Amino acid sequence: MNFKGYTKETLSFMSDLLFNNNKKWFENNRERFEKYVKEPTVDLVYDIGNILYEYTENINCEPLPGKALFRINNNMRFSKIPYKKYYGFFVWEGPNKFKMDNSGFYFYFDSEKVFISCGIHQMNKNYTENFRRSIFSTIAYNELYKLYLKGIKKKLCICEDSLKRTPSGYNENLFIKKKTLYFYRVFPYDILTDKDLSGIITETYINSISMHEWIKRHVYI
Repeated sequence: MNFKGYTKETLSFMSDLLFNNNKKWFENNRERFEKYVKEPTVDLVYDIGNILYEYTENINCEPLPGKALFRINNNMRFSKIPYKKYYGFFVWEGPNKFKMDNSGFYFYFDSEKVFISCGIHQMNKNYTENFRRSIFSTIAYNELYKLYLKGIKKKLCICEDSLKRTPSGYNENLFIKKKTLYFYRVFPYDILTDKDLSGIITETYINSISMHEWIKRHVYI
């Protein structure tokens, strides 16, 4: 295993960045970012990727910024601060060029929490239509409902509804107001330095990978 864990210095950097989000400070502290934030995340992606390859061979997990790794820099066309307040990775499997339109395995941390999830965080128009048709198929709906119940038993949360009202032309059911579909868990930020963090992430992904497989069967069509 490559991942040796995050440290208190990781937590310290993320807390400091929260109050010093400017280019001058970041450049003066870039070495801290590389050593305590980026490098262990690269190692974590390698390890998680090797485990996920046992379950799905087409996973995209290249540990580079803009690939599996998050970019720490914000796009200043859409943000007033130069750097993200969080860091992590997203490894994915799917046909879409824009990675976040695919289902995958998501991990990030900031100065307050650690977030781990599996599934699709945004559905494009075609996927939304496929999803809605699928959940009005008795077989697909029953599969998803069973996954939902199993997820609850394994202490997984399911994403909240995206819509306040049932879409026009559809009947009410448990999932129809969703435009995202993923299981997730949230932990306090100090779990980041837990010696078994990699195991916690892996367990969450394995417990929720059935959601990823359901999406591949019923949304990627």
